[in-house]
This record gives sequence, structure tokens and C-alpha cells, in this order.
Amino acid sequence: MTWKKLWKRVNALLHDNRTVLLDGEDIEDWEEVQRKQREEEAERQRKEQEILATWFLREEYISAG
Repeated sequence: MTWKKLWKRVNALLHDNRTVLLDGEDIEDWEEVQRKQREEEAERQRKEQEILATWFLREEYISAG
């Protein structure tokens, strides 16, 4: 295993959001937080794809002007 792969695995473990419920936390609250995180991630991915799709067009406008 290379250092890069090890770093990626450690980083993934440290940022894992699939944790267990805390004492006194309801499953509904936990599911709501998980749903919001998935929606935010999907929105972030959509924006990134939109930026990547239009990047070439914007570069042409910048260099042409």
C-alpha cells in the first residue's frame, strides 16, 4: 500500500458520517440529518458537474474577449 492510498483510507475513516446513534437521539432525527447530508452532497456534485460542463465555454469567452 502506498502512502497516498493509506492517507485516503485514513481520511475516509476520519470523515465517516455513518456513525451510531448517540444516547437520547431518535432514529428519525438521525435519518433526517443523513438525508440532508445526502441532499447537500448531491447538490454539490450537481454544481461541480455544471461548472465542469460550462468551463470550456467560459474559457473561450475569456480568451476571445
